[in-house]
Amino acid sequence: FIVDAANGTLIKAWGTANGMNDSVPSDPAALNVDLDAGGLLDRIYIGDLGGNVWRFDIANKDSTAWTIHKLAALGNYKILFPPAVVKQQHRYVAEGAAQRFDAVYVGTGDRERPLDASSRNIFVMLKDFDTNSTVKERTITPGDLEDVTSQVTAGSTTVQANLASKKGWL
Repeated sequence: FIVDAANGTLIKAWGTANGMNDSVPSDPAALNVDLDAGGLLDRIYIGDLGGNVWRFDIANKDSTAWTIHKLAALGNYKILFPPAVVKQQHRYVAEGAAQRFDAVYVGTGDRERPLDASSRNIFVMLKDFDTNSTVKERTITPGDLEDVTSQVTAGSTTVQANLASKKGWL
């Protein structure tokens, strides 16, 4: 939910009706790309305990026009810290066409058992291509990401080629 900080009035609320079934322990990450030159925040990203990354579009001054979209469903991972969002200044060439995207970086972890070596955690970069539209792509899953863990050779052309057709990396 979003409230007016001056008086505590509820401005907008989302919940299970929008598919948000897991707790949200992390802080939000806000992005103002200012494509409309309005000076207002445009998007908010936040992760939850179910491994989901949510995107809230709040660029409109009218809160009834604000929308929510599940950007990614990463699986059984806890997202406890805010994503890092980087507005990309260049156009990214993918599948023969230049596309601009904003990079959303998310790490998972378990604050309750930080030294537990039996749990697997991930760090991902998600490409959010919906930089200036209300049409949302489908939810990104791990199968949409290039697994670069075993491909850490600097300057690998295979990784670069594979990343062009993927929606991010893990």
